[in-house]
Amino acid sequence: MSKITWQVELEFLAAIVQGSSQLDTYILEYVEPGYFAVESYKWLVKQLAERSWKPFPIGFLSQLLLESFPNDSDKRDLYYIQLEQVFNKSLEFVEEAESKFRTFISFNLIKVASKNAFDNFERSGRIDYLLDEISERAKDAKNVITKDRVKIVDYAENYEDRMAQRREIRDNPDISPIIKTGIPGLDSQFQIRAPQLVDFLAPFKRYKSIILNTMGFSSLMQGYNVLHLVYENTIGMTAGRYDSLFSTLSYDRLSDLAITSEEKDKIDNLFLWVNSWSSRLKLLKCIPKRTTILEVEEEIEKLKFRENFTPDVIILDYLNIVKSSIKEKEERLQQQIILWDIKNMAEKYNVPIFTASQANMGANKVARMDNTHRGKSIDISQGLDLSIAIDQTPEEREDGFVVLSPLFSRWSKIEIEEVVCETDLNRMSICKSFREIWDIANRVHK
Repeated sequence: MSKITWQVELEFLAAIVQGSSQLDTYILEYVEPGYFAVESYKWLVKQLAERSWKPFPIGFLSQLLLESFPNDSDKRDLYYIQLEQVFNKSLEFVEEAESKFRTFISFNLIKVASKNAFDNFERSGRIDYLLDEISERAKDAKNVITKDRVKIVDYAENYEDRMAQRREIRDNPDISPIIKTGIPGLDSQFQIRAPQLVDFLAPFKRYKSIILNTMGFSSLMQGYNVLHLVYENTIGMTAGRYDSLFSTLSYDRLSDLAITSEEKDKIDNLFLWVNSWSSRLKLLKCIPKRTTILEVEEEIEKLKFRENFTPDVIILDYLNIVKSSIKEKEERLQQQIILWDIKNMAEKYNVPIFTASQANMGANKVARMDNTHRGKSIDISQGLDLSIAIDQTPEEREDGFVVLSPLFSRWSKIEIEEVVCETDLNRMSICKSFREIWDIANRVHK
């Protein structure tokens, strides 16, 4: 990218002078006045660089202008008018502007470095010098566009920032809201919020997808944007399960349209209401063992750009069939990489992620699972915030019950070791008691 618009320049510079927390200050090391087209912007960038990029209040702007242009009042007035807009601008797309600037700076770094390297080659004739110089400058260019760097924080110096963040979360609960599952026995003991990773452990054919549908349903009902990553099933089956949860009608009857005219009218009115919500549910079809989390993130960026949709909650159905971003020979190591890809996505978008993992064959033979039944996924435990086994004896299956057994919780004590749920699987409900969630929906989506 050889050019950027003045709107991107303005947004990026405004983010710097206003000290936006969305801006990765690492990039400022590479920012030069010459990257800006407006002369007053170039001047301001020079002032900020001399102050080690520490923002200053607009009240100090007149003094700096006076010192720089003591005999040119017309330039001072012009610069002040132009820069006042920078200081007071409402920030609208900091992340996007930063991304464009990263590409722009990276492009210019490698362009200038290549020209200098070839000029030096013409004088010296040393191809090894040429290759070394281009290689070194390419590293700088790559550093600019790389976000996943190692970050260092001074513990004591960071104290005020930590306290400010705690106050902000305490005083503004909507910043890091608690996501209710809709299952009373879980909600009474666990506070699920971003960027936690919650995993349901279950053997083959024990309702993993159904419970993940339930998590998506509950989140949407509470007013959150939900992105459901469909790896295992089809979009049609996943959407049909949501239809059944919303309508409280049998999945099979809905699929066959074996419903009365009264039920049809009720569903039609229900979805008129649901479609009016500002919170949305997006279903993204992924290919098992072929779609990586990095590719999912690319799709999220497209949703943000095209539809102004940013997820508040992500449902991933399910962990073991995601493709690893790095190829490893051992499946155990592949699972670890997948886990940390998912953790990084949760932190990047500041969302809780609900997923499930496959238990080993021995899990079918026990009344209650433990961590030894995680099988090839045993190494993922260290990255989970909450792990819940989906247990069911033959007798419980016959009676229509499922037991959710928390295996470990990183952030709270396990108070209820067995959460007994009366299921209604014909209606895709892992737990019949969803009254609180419907009450929340009626308050949120008026």
